[in-house]
Amino acid sequence: MSKKKPGPDRWKEQARYWKSLLAGATVLMLGGVFCLFAALGLVVGVINAEEMTIGHALLQALLSGSFAIGWAWAGFRRILWLMIALFPVQFVANSALSHLWTRVPKLLATVAGHAALMLRLRTEGTLALAMIIAGYVLVVMFIRREGLRVFGAMTEVRLAREVH
Repeated sequence: MSKKKPGPDRWKEQARYWKSLLAGATVLMLGGVFCLFAALGLVVGVINAEEMTIGHALLQALLSGSFAIGWAWAGFRRILWLMIALFPVQFVANSALSHLWTRVPKLLATVAGHAALMLRLRTEGTLALAMIIAGYVLVVMFIRREGLRVFGAMTEVRLAREVH
């Protein structure tokens, strides 16, 4: 039974694994991360539906997904300077977007305003659901691809050992 290495050494070992990934596997994983966090951005749009336009919600989704890719890339590969740099940049970007929301006129409590609001909520909810499903599919594809790669190599080594 192998012991797990302490924190920093273990993180370095994990970073080596993420750096060894083939480009296609990296794209699958980061695509999954983007989709899942973009869905969170759309949920922010649903929560703030009276203050945001659908354009703001889509921009929030794009920002959320993009920053999630940055965080995942930096965390997986142990790029500390990028993690430090991302924090203030994300804070400023989210603050700027929040400032834009304040300039949006509130939807009127009219039948037309209510209908427009319901259409927005359905649209953003549907997009969020699609992003969650896409994120899940991409992460599962990543796991299957990496599982085949890693366990296939392990099986070959085990067979070679048994032959000798």
